[in-house]
Amino acid sequence: MMKSISLRIFLLIFCCLNIYGQQKEITRQEYSDALMSKYQPSSNKSYRSISNTETFSILDGKLTRKENSVFEYLSSEKNRQIVIESIDGVTKKNEMIMIGSIVYQRIDDGEWKEKGLEVNGFIPSNIISSGVFEIKWVSKYTFVETAFNNQTVHLYEKNIKHRDGKFFHEKFWLNKEGLILKIESRSGLINPERLETHKVTDYEYDSDIKIEAPKMSLKKP
Repeated sequence: MMKSISLRIFLLIFCCLNIYGQQKEITRQEYSDALMSKYQPSSNKSYRSISNTETFSILDGKLTRKENSVFEYLSSEKNRQIVIESIDGVTKKNEMIMIGSIVYQRIDDGEWKEKGLEVNGFIPSNIISSGVFEIKWVSKYTFVETAFNNQTVHLYEKNIKHRDGKFFHEKFWLNKEGLILKIESRSGLINPERLETHKVTDYEYDSDIKIEAPKMSLKKP
């Protein structure tokens, strides 16, 4: 009886290892190619990304800034973004809608105003630049096939420790269609270990997203 149970446990572990495989080290170029090239299918689908960013003081670890943003994408000419930023208890809300070459913006639920494409911060930086921390001390890039939300996905990770005593860790999940599902990054001090920033972005693919120009207030003569 005991032998039978032990055999079943062994077979279960063996199957799990074969399903999800082993983590392997890859090059920086392979990591960058996966993030950039496999992200492209997202631009052919309407999607919503929800990001939460926290910034902490490296002196005492206290939370100093929070940012919550929602970005909706229909096409290269139809986007919508809402950013809510809290710094030292003061909260500011910024909404922007891009229709063609026109950007509509309002602050703190005020009136909509028409802007040009030069509005700063309209396009969110959901893909973290691979140029962060160019002067590296130790860097490692890995890939593994694993489970995420009841599906098999590809998990890529980047770990960087650099000469000024800081670290940067990033990971992202891609499904078998090449669609990005989630990106998470952390940065801070190595010794003493202290978190400085933490950002998580989740992606939803929704064919029912609708983006239209807002109703503008009539200007008084």
